[in-house]
Amino acid sequence: MSEYLQSELPAIELFQKLKYDYFDAKGEMYEVVLEDRLTTSLKRINPWLNENNLQKVIRKILAVSGSSLMEINSEIHKLITRADALSIKPTPEEKPRAVKFIDYENLDNNEFLVVNQMKFKGERANSIPDLVVFVNGLPLAVIEAKNQTVDISDIPDLDYYQANSPKLFHYNQIIGAINRISGLYGTIEASMKFYSKYNEKASSELIELLENEPTPQDILIYNLFEKRKFLDIIKYFVIFEVDEGRTIKKLPRYQQLRAVNKIVDRLITHNRGGVVWHTQGSGKSITMIYLATKLRAATSGFDNPTILVLTDRTDLDNQIRSTFNRVGFSNINQANSISHLKTLLKDSYGKTLTSTIQKFQERAEEKKEVEVLSDKENIFVLIDEAHRSQYGFTGRVVETEEGSEIRDGNAKYLRDALPNASY
Repeated sequence: MSEYLQSELPAIELFQKLKYDYFDAKGEMYEVVLEDRLTTSLKRINPWLNENNLQKVIRKILAVSGSSLMEINSEIHKLITRADALSIKPTPEEKPRAVKFIDYENLDNNEFLVVNQMKFKGERANSIPDLVVFVNGLPLAVIEAKNQTVDISDIPDLDYYQANSPKLFHYNQIIGAINRISGLYGTIEASMKFYSKYNEKASSELIELLENEPTPQDILIYNLFEKRKFLDIIKYFVIFEVDEGRTIKKLPRYQQLRAVNKIVDRLITHNRGGVVWHTQGSGKSITMIYLATKLRAATSGFDNPTILVLTDRTDLDNQIRSTFNRVGFSNINQANSISHLKTLLKDSYGKTLTSTIQKFQERAEEKKEVEVLSDKENIFVLIDEAHRSQYGFTGRVVETEEGSEIRDGNAKYLRDALPNASY
């Protein structure tokens, strides 16, 4: 059976069930950005743009430059996700307004399109990826489809496309490989050994949509490209981490995506925190970064919150602060004492703070009672290695008439100091 019938066609059919427009390019040559569709979308999303400003915006997104593919990709990601990335005055007398390339709040205000067999100019020959996913005329995903006999953990085509037609990947947010019985996803410049599977069980919504048992390919496409999920990933779950001078683009593993969205939903719906269980090496620090990013979003309703990341060791405190810094997370403040933390909490809206939990115990023992550091409700405390400080015998021993007993402890000191925070 051909790759088209075995993998590509079922993928197209699922995209159509997800309400994507579909176009068969039949191997014809196209520009990387579908400029007509981009223009129409910009007018629809930003009706206040006059023709002159509209052309300025289009030139801006088409002419982003940089010293590398990764640098250009990072700049474009800022343009399409950050409200402060591009502002224009509607008229010389008016204040600047933010230009949106994607409407993340109103899903139906965007155009979603999947195209197969579209040909792009290349440095050596033409590139013809199996599927390209466009949002508002911008090519945000490339997917290569193979038959079941092909090992998709090593597909030279994807490296070739990036080297041969780099401009196609200036805008790219997800690269996928599918063969019906499996699916992998990754980012630009990543070796395929770092691509991830989407091991989530098929949801009832997907089963109902397909009216049969979903394959691993279906599960990957649904969880990455269902419209709301796709935009959610692009806006909140794409990070660029600088490690020893090299920038690495990262996407979430399925369990990170699920955990963060469940946390946010629980906070919004029930105003409650909870526990996320991790195995070693499963990316706790990155999960915290994704969560902090989403909590900070204006649309979350958390009013530019304070985020306090606590650990129980100084080396972990330094490590987490370093990780936040490497991904460009702004306003990281490391508290060097409980009094310093109190000062930071007084004026910490929009900031992220790190500290060790022992500072709360030190202050409690010093003062014999715990001082309220802040009674604000929009404080979110993310506790690393929580089992070592929030459960079990972590309290101090107190002599009573009945003998020795364990009382208070780090968890209680912390909650007394920040009584209205979410943990």
